[in-house]
This record gives sequence, C-alpha cells and structure tokens, in this order.
Amino acid sequence: MVSVVIPTYNRSEPLEACLLTLATQTYPAGRWEVIVVDDGSDDETPAIVRRHATALPLTGLRHAVRCGSGPARNTGVARARGDVVVFLDSDTLAPPWLLGEHARTHAGRRCFVDGPAITVRGGGAIGPPPFEAPWVRLLAALDLAGARFVTANVSCRRADLVAAGGFDVAFGARYGWEDTELGLRLLRLGVERVKNRRAYVLHRQRSGYDWRERGLKQEEAGVNAAYFLSKHATRDVARLVRGRPHLARAFVACGLDADRVRRACARFVWHTPLAWGLCQIHEIQQYERGLRRGLARTAPGNARQGSA
Repeated sequence: MVSVVIPTYNRSEPLEACLLTLATQTYPAGRWEVIVVDDGSDDETPAIVRRHATALPLTGLRHAVRCGSGPARNTGVARARGDVVVFLDSDTLAPPWLLGEHARTHAGRRCFVDGPAITVRGGGAIGPPPFEAPWVRLLAALDLAGARFVTANVSCRRADLVAAGGFDVAFGARYGWEDTELGLRLLRLGVERVKNRRAYVLHRQRSGYDWRERGLKQEEAGVNAAYFLSKHATRDVARLVRGRPHLARAFVACGLDADRVRRACARFVWHTPLAWGLCQIHEIQQYERGLRRGLARTAPGNARQGSA
C-alpha cells in the first residue's frame, strides 16, 4: 500500500495538473491513495480537491491557518494507511509508472527513495507532459547527487518516518531545510538512501523571475539553516549551511554590498545575463542575512527546542 502525501498552499492550478497525472497511475487500484493537505489556502484549492475526489482515491485535509509544509506533511502521514509514503510537491507532474517505481525500490530493503525532479517552465498549461522526451530521460539519468530527502519527490516507509519523529515543526512556515534535516535523522536511524532515476517527476516552475520573492525565501532559508545547525552542531552540517555566506562576504569585499545589489536588481530586466547574475548574488546575500538573524536567535541563552 502506497500513500501519496501532497501539502499545498494557494496553488490550485498546479495542484489540479498534479492530480490529473496521478489519475493515470498504473499501480494496482486499491493499493494506493492520495492525501492532499491544504495548508490554509484562500484560493480554489478546496474546490479542486472536492472535484477530483470522485476520480481518485483522494482524501482532503485542511489546516485552518498556514502552518508550513513540514507540519502539513506530518498531518498527511498521520492519516496515511500505506506502508510506504511518497511525498510530492503540488507543482509536480507524475508519470504513470511513478508509484510503481517507488514501491519496487522499497521491496526487501529499509530505505528512503530519492527520485529526480526535473524542472519545466511555464505558468499555464504545458500540453501533454513530456515524460518520455529524450531530454527528460537524459536529465533524470544525470541526477547523480542532490540534497538528502528532497520532498518534491521522495518516499519512505511510514514506520521509519514515525520512528524518526516526522518533520520538525519548529521550522514553521519558513522556506528551507526541514526536509534535509529529517533525511539526516533517517540516515542516523540506519535508513539507507537509494536513488531511483526512473522514479522522476516534472517540477513545474513559473516563467519569469521575481527577485524580491526569491530573496525573501532565501532569507527564510538562512533563518532555518541556523536552527538546523543549532540542532545538529556537526562539521558536515556546518559545511552544508555555511557555504553560501562565505560567497556573500566575498561579494562585499569586491564592492557588491547588499544595498547596491538590490538597487541594481530593481533596475535591470531580469532575463539579461548581467541581471541574472546580480539576482543570484542577491539571493546569496539574503541567505547570509537570514543565517545571521537565525544564529543570533539560537545563540546560548536564546536557543529554541524543536519537536524532534
């Protein structure tokens, strides 16, 4: 039995596309379910869930207020009936064989299964998803590394998720690191990480680039990185979360301080090479800013305790 858990927040159109692809799964009927956790959306998400509940083995759950993707996934896992839980983002598209590939990889082993998430761009419909396109298969085959336990497309036995304590709710609704941190705890429990490059999804991203929104998300990620480091104060985690701040300080030394970069980002058209490079610098600097804020918050005397 496989349970697909999808948290979502104000993404009704991508969610509907995701559910339409799940309706084409070739995994045997009666052996899988979908659980959508609406994390306090105020768009058409409830109507989308009700509409697809007649065509899918779908359960819709809802948080009255936004709690964050980690808590939403915990809510889904608590309701799941499957031996294996597959986590997907609501803006992913699942090829017909996805659930079968995840289930097959779990047979006879204690692991979490990491599948590629291949970026496709477009705000509206992208036509029939190019699941079998040569460039998609090539990118899936080349997905050699990546972070541990990326919840855009990963699966794990429900018993191991419960034993690990689930997602740490102290990360809250901020962006970043809550999935990597759970993956670290699973590895410490002896759960093996296995890559299945056939178990890929297409990860839809909007065309265009909102540098302000991306900067805010990276600042949130920096705050969460500080909490991650306070919880697991090891050399490996320090290297993982501190690499980008070193770059930020190097940019400042070259005269590219944060205020100057923000003014430049606002001036240039985002898709020019110069503007794209400046926006990447801006993201790195915002991450470093969030990390400094988070480290101050978790300093001795101010440390917070997580839930796991």
